[in-house]
Amino acid sequence: MVIILGVLSALFIIILKVKYDYIVILNIILLPIALFEPSPADISFILLLLFGLVNGELKLEKLREQFYSIILIAGFLIINLLGMYNMQDHYQGIKYFTITLYLLVFAFFFYIYLKEERWINIFRAYIVSTVFSALLGLIGYMGYFSHILMYDKYRMQGLFKDPNVFGPFLVPSVIILLWDGKARKIFGDHIILYILSLGLVIMGITFSFSRGAWANLLVSILTYYILNLKKYPIKKIIIIFLIIILCSYFIWQYAFNEELREFFISRSTLQGYDGDRFTSQKVGLSLATKKMFGYGPGHYELLVLKKMGMKLSAHNLYIRLMLENGILAFVFLLFFFLYILQKLFQLHLIDDSRGSLFISILIGILVNSLVIDTLHWRHFWLFVGLNLSIINEKKDYLI
Repeated sequence: MVIILGVLSALFIIILKVKYDYIVILNIILLPIALFEPSPADISFILLLLFGLVNGELKLEKLREQFYSIILIAGFLIINLLGMYNMQDHYQGIKYFTITLYLLVFAFFFYIYLKEERWINIFRAYIVSTVFSALLGLIGYMGYFSHILMYDKYRMQGLFKDPNVFGPFLVPSVIILLWDGKARKIFGDHIILYILSLGLVIMGITFSFSRGAWANLLVSILTYYILNLKKYPIKKIIIIFLIIILCSYFIWQYAFNEELREFFISRSTLQGYDGDRFTSQKVGLSLATKKMFGYGPGHYELLVLKKMGMKLSAHNLYIRLMLENGILAFVFLLFFFLYILQKLFQLHLIDDSRGSLFISILIGILVNSLVIDTLHWRHFWLFVGLNLSIINEKKDYLI
């Protein structure tokens, strides 16, 4: 076994030296394998980062070109460090901060790495990763390896720990496929691949039964079409939505049995545990105003446990940030995302279609962040890195 691992490691390093881009693509494809930490994507990323710095694939000078972003992220991290003075659980705080720092490095890696000729391969890799994940969910739904691939009898989760992460992970692929529908750069003229990929991914989102993922998808699609009203005549948009409604009706009538319909309806309404979540969020907001630099990274659950006698996650990125890192850190991160959205909108105004693509994806995730903690989502920071890269690529055309 040791010999096999040694041989595989040697092969991986050889490929890394010869075909660096292939390992970047592999890293994205590995993103949905997240049952354990560190994940395969984390391990491959560390090697990518080290080899990229040593071999000159990554040019750190490029960081200077995102001075404003660097300042905002540096401010956020410095306040994180100051807030660690208030930590009650040092292990949890240091661990949580380290993961946050790692994911910021992950985002800036893709910012530095990306060049014009690499864009389509990145999109293609992400589509493959989401289709792979949705297929795993379908396999679980059919009764194979359900103890791993299913959260419960109805909810798909693939190789994620939670369907509330599995579902949102798939959403950007829907927007990417819609965006590439005319240009067809990802799969060429193989229309069947577009249809199958879109169908599998939407199925995965539906059967994650994640309300956040559903909202994410709806907001992303609406944002994308609103931004592209001139390119997509209102008549065509209405027809598309009528087709979606018609397909949904047939799925509801003929693919869902009575038990599944009842479960779907129950997931569409407030759950019994939502009351506790809202109460914990009120507690979080009240505590957030008491310490300027917050109570320390990863401390939300501990503080709520002491106040309410039960362990509850924030299920809201913004409340978690304000409680753990302070309102000032929250403002730094808020301005960081507003800066990205502003630049992407300028990109959209100069008719670069990637502007509306990335605005839609980012707004979808930020809306999703109202109902779940997204700070440690790898795909969130992947798209942040892609956003920064396209902004930098077109900086001469932006204000």
